Amino acid sequence: MTPKDALRIADKALAAGDLAAALRHYRAVLAVAPRHAAALKGMRRVERLGGLAPVTPDDYNRLVACLQAEDFSSTEAMADALIARNPNLPGLYNVRGLAQSRLGRDAAALASFRKAVALDPKMPESAGNLGQKLRETGDPGAALNVLEPAARAHPNHVQVQFNLATIYEALDRLDDAEARFDKVVALAPGMAAAWLERGKLHALRGRREAAKGDLERSIALDPTRPDPYIALIRLQKIQQAEKLVLALEGLAGQGRGALEEAQICFALGKAYEDMADHARAFDWYARGNALQKTCAPYDEAATRALFDELKAAPLTPLVDASPQAQRPVFITGMNRSGTSLVEQILASHSLVHGGGEIAVLGDLAAPLQGRHGDLDRAEATRIAATYRAAIAAKSDLPFVTDKMPANFRWIGLVRRILPDARIILVERDARDVCFSNFKASFESAGHMYAYDQQSLARYYAIYADLVAHWKAVCGEALFVLKYEDLVSDPEPVIRRMLGFIGLDWEDQVMEFHRSGRAVRTLSQSQVTSPIYDSSINAWRRFEAHLGPMLDELAAAGL
Repeated sequence: MTPKDALRIADKALAAGDLAAALRHYRAVLAVAPRHAAALKGMRRVERLGGLAPVTPDDYNRLVACLQAEDFSSTEAMADALIARNPNLPGLYNVRGLAQSRLGRDAAALASFRKAVALDPKMPESAGNLGQKLRETGDPGAALNVLEPAARAHPNHVQVQFNLATIYEALDRLDDAEARFDKVVALAPGMAAAWLERGKLHALRGRREAAKGDLERSIALDPTRPDPYIALIRLQKIQQAEKLVLALEGLAGQGRGALEEAQICFALGKAYEDMADHARAFDWYARGNALQKTCAPYDEAATRALFDELKAAPLTPLVDASPQAQRPVFITGMNRSGTSLVEQILASHSLVHGGGEIAVLGDLAAPLQGRHGDLDRAEATRIAATYRAAIAAKSDLPFVTDKMPANFRWIGLVRRILPDARIILVERDARDVCFSNFKASFESAGHMYAYDQQSLARYYAIYADLVAHWKAVCGEALFVLKYEDLVSDPEPVIRRMLGFIGLDWEDQVMEFHRSGRAVRTLSQSQVTSPIYDSSINAWRRFEAHLGPMLDELAAAGL
């Protein structure tokens, strides 16, 4: 039915006194054309005749109060009821989107925010919320398209400017992000979140003192939020149970979600490990793991089945190498094995762009599960082209690193679709790697094996079995780098690695910690410092607590 037909039926129903039918068809018109003058006029006539109770300011205030009380299910239901009475008020959709977002219903929240923006493109709140939700759901480019026009239209709207700053940061436009955060703290010096995010950006860029000042300002403005405490503890070595640590301890166990509570625990574990109070540190690590373990399941059988499938797949190249193309450099290995350090060194070379953890290859490989052995040339060519386009978008330098550790799974796939790629496998003592994983909180749900000592050790065993296969079948096409060798005598290891990639020596690779490059991983603090060896055999300080992990590793011969 066309809008013209619906409008004609609605007008006839209104003339006949059938208010319900008139209302239904006027709404059908407005769903297609929200500003249709005749349909809006008809809706107002229905309202005057008693078929539609108006939405009053008091109704809207009650809705906002329900949202502020954090009763999100009731907020959504109340918004639905008000929208049924008047589907043309953008503020209702905006509030409903906020409630849906807090309920974890991202698709519904996006739809609500989009509707609010469609009804009133000049409303900064809904544009800001839509942009932020697009960023959170992995589409920062679309978020930018929403937020940049809103920021131009509302240069002094704090939330829009703040949201745009976070988008710029997500897109690695760090100078733009910093300029926006500067603007936000100037516009709203009492906004704790702005000082927090600018402080985290300073930390990302290796500016520790600037980061410390902003994070402390955020705490002063809002001492109840754990994030700046956690960021400060990650930023520095804690010398004693100072006010910072005691304050974060006071925030633990206050009914937050499991993930947020776990991050508090891991930060306190790090603080007490810095202070060499290993028993208390382990208690906090254990609490953090127990909490994070509840966030998602881990399917060990499925992991084993995938790794067995990958070992059985052939390695015959399906795509020809392109000598003129950018050359990917994959830096792989277990999490916490030293991949960030290796990338930081390589990214200090003038011909290398440090791409960080690029999720593209894993996303492309996921649909192949169950048929890795049946990959054909056409699909391989498509996957290779998609990956090359992704790294080309990051830089035009001849070499781009991809430091996604989990790409160790796809070494065989890389050999088939990107035969000119260079692959570096970073290995580290199994006990140090496993313990370093056990005391880390990962953002991705793909590491759920890490929150239990025994499942972590068993995962390491099947990882070791898979990479042993890759080493056997790839030969010299795979560069195996021992973390302990790199730390104890870096220059000869770096020279061999550069030669493997096809790069000449440059002195600045030994000064990698001065590069000013942004590092987004848990190793941020380590790789912006000179190489040190205190992480070697770190597990021994906790040996009394690591029996389940050590027994599993020993049983696997590791």
